[in-house]
Amino acid sequence: MLGGLLKALSSDSYVELSEYQDQQFQGDNEEQEKLLKKSYVQTAMRYINGTRLNDRIIWTDWDAGFQEGRQYGRGWSGSQVQDEYWEDYDAGRLWKLAQKQ
Repeated sequence: MLGGLLKALSSDSYVELSEYQDQQFQGDNEEQEKLLKKSYVQTAMRYINGTRLNDRIIWTDWDAGFQEGRQYGRGWSGSQVQDEYWEDYDAGRLWKLAQKQ
């Protein structure tokens, strides 16, 4: 069932998604879809946040959305905001390599 639900979430087909909504939620279809997608995003964030990939910790956070001067959540240099505050050199972070050259 979970595989089918994930397939429904990734597709544009209203019919596939509505099969699961009708079983789990009350309210109109738009509200059901919003709640279903948000709950799975929250679960994914809890699962991924703090895990390691290639000896690096993955951090997740909610995107506050578009604000002028804050294009796509990036820092002023175009890298991640947190990367702009790192002071020690790390060869695994390509932006630091570019700044050193």
